[in-house]
Amino acid sequence: MTQPRKELEDRIEAVLAGIRKAIGDGDVEEAKRRIRGIPILVSPGSRFAREIGDLYWELGFPAMAGRYWYLLEEKTEQMLSACQEFERSRGHNPWAIFTELGGPNLSPYAKATIDRLRKETQELQREFRYDRLRLPRWKDRIALVGCALVATVFMSVLWIGILGLVSMFRGTWGPP
Repeated sequence: MTQPRKELEDRIEAVLAGIRKAIGDGDVEEAKRRIRGIPILVSPGSRFAREIGDLYWELGFPAMAGRYWYLLEEKTEQMLSACQEFERSRGHNPWAIFTELGGPNLSPYAKATIDRLRKETQELQREFRYDRLRLPRWKDRIALVGCALVATVFMSVLWIGILGLVSMFRGTWGPP
């Protein structure tokens, strides 16, 4: 293990120990404050994922717990419900879920999960591009004609109103 990686893991372990100590002392607010820095340090696929998910669950953040438990192969019912909450918090959007996950040293299950999300994302992108290139349907054309008609009527009424104001003030402002 390289020196910077060892230092990072020692730092993560120190932060986790501080969070556990704060929870043990009953200082939940301090634990919540400390755990907010974890996403910067640790990716969901790391070896700390299970423990961090447990801490998030204990502090009442099921979506964040699900984020860290998402790439674990063996899940309890609690973990499954947290993963479902994580998916719900990201709108069941594979792209949003995919961008939250990843990192170095992933297990084969985690890599397969990320590959599945990547394929779903690419499929959604293809569908979006196809929908954008599609020719307008007859309902779209009717809506366009309706909007143009409303704009024409509005401009006509506006023009008539301006001409009415001009003719009303013509006698007082204009030449005799």
